[in-house]
Amino acid sequence: MKKCVFADPKDISGIFKTYLADRNYIFVFSTDVVMNSWIDWCVVHSEESGVSAVPLERFVSWDKFKGSYVSASEPGKSPVPSLLRKIFVRNLIQKNAQEHFFKKIINPDFADSAASFTDWMCRMLSSLSLWNKMMSNNDVQMDDEDQDYKTLYERYKAFLDENNFFEPAWVTPDFSGSGKKILIIYPEILEDFADYIEVFEGCPDITLVMMSQEQETTPHPQCIKYSDSRRELRMTILAMRKLVDQGKADWTDITLSVPDLVTYRPYLERELTAYCVPYVIRAGFPLTSNCAGIIFNEILDCYNSDFSYASVRHLLLDNYIPWKNGNKEARENLIREGQRLRCICGYDTPDGEHVDIWKEALSQINHDEREYTFYTQLKKDITAICKSNTFAAIHVAWMSFKTRYLEESEFSETADKIISRCITELNALIAVERDFCEPMNLTVENPYEFFINELAGKTYTPQSTATGLSVFPYKLSAAANFKYQFVNDSSQNNLELPFKRLSFLNARKRTLLHLTDEDKQFNSSRAFIRLYAKGIADGTDDELPMFSCAEETFAGFAIAHTYLRTKGERDFRPVLEEMEKSDFVQGEKSWFLKNPSSASGTPVGSGTPVGSGTPVGSGTPVGSGTPVGSETSAGSETSAGSETSAGSEGLGCLRLSKAQQEQFTWWDSLNRDRCLEPVPYKIPAVLQQKIQDFLITKRNQQNPDKANSKITLSQSDMKKFFPCPRKWIFSTVLRLEPDSLSTSLIGRYDMGNIHHKVLELYGRYLMKNNLTLPAVNEDGILENQAALSMLISQLAQEAINNPKEDFHNSPLTIRMLESQIPAITKTIIDFLKVFCTKFAGYMVKGVEKSYSINDSKRDWNYTGKIDCILTAGSDHPELTGWTIIDYKNTVSAMPKQYETRVDENGALQDFQIPMYITLMRENEKVTEINLAAFYAINFGSSSQKNVVVVDEASRSKQIEDYEPTIQAFEQYAGQFTKCVQNADYPLEQVDSFENCGGCEYKSICRFNYTIAGRSK
Repeated sequence: MKKCVFADPKDISGIFKTYLADRNYIFVFSTDVVMNSWIDWCVVHSEESGVSAVPLERFVSWDKFKGSYVSASEPGKSPVPSLLRKIFVRNLIQKNAQEHFFKKIINPDFADSAASFTDWMCRMLSSLSLWNKMMSNNDVQMDDEDQDYKTLYERYKAFLDENNFFEPAWVTPDFSGSGKKILIIYPEILEDFADYIEVFEGCPDITLVMMSQEQETTPHPQCIKYSDSRRELRMTILAMRKLVDQGKADWTDITLSVPDLVTYRPYLERELTAYCVPYVIRAGFPLTSNCAGIIFNEILDCYNSDFSYASVRHLLLDNYIPWKNGNKEARENLIREGQRLRCICGYDTPDGEHVDIWKEALSQINHDEREYTFYTQLKKDITAICKSNTFAAIHVAWMSFKTRYLEESEFSETADKIISRCITELNALIAVERDFCEPMNLTVENPYEFFINELAGKTYTPQSTATGLSVFPYKLSAAANFKYQFVNDSSQNNLELPFKRLSFLNARKRTLLHLTDEDKQFNSSRAFIRLYAKGIADGTDDELPMFSCAEETFAGFAIAHTYLRTKGERDFRPVLEEMEKSDFVQGEKSWFLKNPSSASGTPVGSGTPVGSGTPVGSGTPVGSGTPVGSETSAGSETSAGSETSAGSEGLGCLRLSKAQQEQFTWWDSLNRDRCLEPVPYKIPAVLQQKIQDFLITKRNQQNPDKANSKITLSQSDMKKFFPCPRKWIFSTVLRLEPDSLSTSLIGRYDMGNIHHKVLELYGRYLMKNNLTLPAVNEDGILENQAALSMLISQLAQEAINNPKEDFHNSPLTIRMLESQIPAITKTIIDFLKVFCTKFAGYMVKGVEKSYSINDSKRDWNYTGKIDCILTAGSDHPELTGWTIIDYKNTVSAMPKQYETRVDENGALQDFQIPMYITLMRENEKVTEINLAAFYAINFGSSSQKNVVVVDEASRSKQIEDYEPTIQAFEQYAGQFTKCVQNADYPLEQVDSFENCGGCEYKSICRFNYTIAGRSK
């Protein structure tokens, strides 16, 4: 190395003044971004650079420089292709699965499934020559792991020699022969700088431009610490807007570098758009992670998951894929049927036979065979792709798939480019397979998985003609010539860039090979920070530091890098407060949180409507150098949060962006009638007719006097109607159900329905055989418990195969439930132990018994179904009344004790027991009710087993004391009837927090809009 020049980052422009005039010099930069920025500087600042134009061939990035000017060769050999290198490793892993020659780097117990080690071992290959050299020079005793590295090195070397290849990283590069003088700008930030130190020293034509040694008195760059990343991002954007509004910079003069751009990208895009910042994200994304390229992953997911419901749904409903219109109905119907039939996944029978749940379920229903045919063909085509034994076969199978299912002309421009890139990668694999693998007898197991793995490692960066703020990954633009460079998320983890050659070695072995000192010497963390900090304000009175961090980031908690001088928001309060005033997005939010009429200083509806003339906060366009909304239509300067001239509280003149102004004006034009007198809402006649049909026509089909039929109520009607009539209309009359394409083996109420059915069947068994409920002995064992358990198991089997259940057509659910029969039996037996402790010897008088009341004294009828009716047997002659039982599947489903009786305000929340008592009295002519209670079937470990509402044995629960509740129930029924007859469904009793918060219909009802606090 002839010489080394030291230059501080802020003085780097002097290098071009000194060397640009000599046409023999080539300038080498770390990245293309850095190179292009300095090319622009040289042209724009011709008075400093001394030239008005530069030949582009004199400016080159490091990677291109190595490819164009560095020659690394061996006589008679060619460099090994990177794809062939990876295929060699995959073959080696396949051989190891049979021979187990690796002892440590691949555990022999998992050698059969070690394909995921391919990329890691492939990265190792370029370093193995250095490892072998260092092991020999340091005379280190080798262990099993080292023997594995040695084996990998020798096998790779033998492969190269046999096929006349050489590994470029194993050959010392030669910089001579170009005839040019080479100036490398800041080589200390190059990842492979250490690999070329000796080469640089032996080449007199190379000059290194390095950063000068940092002095102890040199202050470190400042960093402002925010509480969370949302605030950090918002304040950074406001700081950049301030620079543009004040005319200090254009958007193209500013960059934002983000270390974890994958996590931050969606937040960045949202906030930059909201704040009207023109931006370009200079980073790509994996080919299979976005848009149409993901179809290749979705195909593999279908095959690997044995065509599970989730994988098939993701593939067929992916709207980025231009499916043929002829398949649309078949695709959608297949997913609907899969959801209804609960085709979660396939399963294996006890004899080892695999069952395709889609074929089994679809073939059992009386339905159009189109879905079955479509699924069968889809599975065949996907299997052909994923089971291809060569890359060429994958291409053939893919073309067949595309022809059958995809509309090629409907691909968007971006999707078409991504698919083309994916196929280009496949063609590259086909070429390597044809030119190298077949002559060398190399094969790849699971070629499609190998292809998908290759796609995941390739990125696609769309070419954009847009200009504006540039968003870069960290490191990419460090040495570039931008006026302002902001760095977000400057945490210790993100900004620390450890240097490790032979990174696959552990700490002990690195010490033995004397690599730890080298790790410290070539650590480039500080170098990058110093480069980003060049020529920027360091937290002056009116500007923030360019580095920022947050304690609570989008990825977790973090601390600032220790090299930075971290200060809190309090140290920059004046500038932060000033920027807060210019935040028109938060200003709009604050305005809506208050009463707009009081905030504006003029009542809404008086005078000219807002938006009818000049838009609120109208000003110059974004980026023009003047803050948006800085002047009113009258020319008076205001800012968000200022008071009006009348001194009214609020935001006086609201600062709105141009886009906000346009949207507000458009909204205002559609709502001209909002200042008029409100028109009372009337329920549509068609809906009222539906309600009449539901309550009268449908429920009185068996009534011989249909002409005089009345409204017929059930307790569930009243439960849903009060306090919110809309909930009853949505759930009971219209029967609206959330539209979901998700499915599960067991529904929310399936197990409860099974438990209820088993108890119903058991009750009918007792009634048919004139048997009483069994006794429970002192040890808590039921009478004839063994025989009873067998009976309950049989009844559980019958309940599971009940054709009325929603899951009846799902073979997978039926089989899963059948496997749960022992658990179901145990649950019922445990319940009976508790239940029969109270009711042993009682007779069952009815189960799931339906009653109705048609009384001419009322304007309505009642209907209902009681779970269980008991009477005391001969063992209890003193108990002449009847017992009413309602089963609840769990303790949480039982009403609270206070909900079962009318309160002091006349309110009643649960209507079941008063309905059942009324039905019993008027149908069975029973005047005496001994007991009415709720019992939990599956109480688990809870001590609460029941909720007793009426109990003649208890002084506090006498039937006489329950009469006020029954009277209140009658009043509620009358109110229900009156509302329906008058088509009036009031919402005055609805509490937006208690009733609307958990309502499944709130998204379509939208009764309450809560912006802040408890408000309607």
